Amino acid sequence: MTEHDHRSLHGRNMSEKTLGILSKQGRGRTHTEETKRRISETKKNRHHPFRGKHLPEEMRRKMSESLKGRVFSEEWRRKLSEAAKRRYAKNSDPTISSSPNACQSNS
Repeated sequence: MTEHDHRSLHGRNMSEKTLGILSKQGRGRTHTEETKRRISETKKNRHHPFRGKHLPEEMRRKMSESLKGRVFSEEWRRKLSEAAKRRYAKNSDPTISSSPNACQSNS
């Protein structure tokens, strides 16, 4: 894509006019129940290629070593802090865990 007035859609450059026409054609359309079910199944991530697999210990050690000693800039640390605060604000109910593997006791 060398021109700024074209966008790529499935490997084809299309003008703003063409994209506008396609956008208008798609408005008001709804997915069938079958399509909604298939989208739902896909979103559940059951078919992820790495699901259920584990990295070898050596690979995990190398990844760990490569990440050690990193120095984060003040801006980066501020952004991390703000994101954590937003996440905490969303999940401020202490009985709700965002981790799918967290165990909750009923006592």
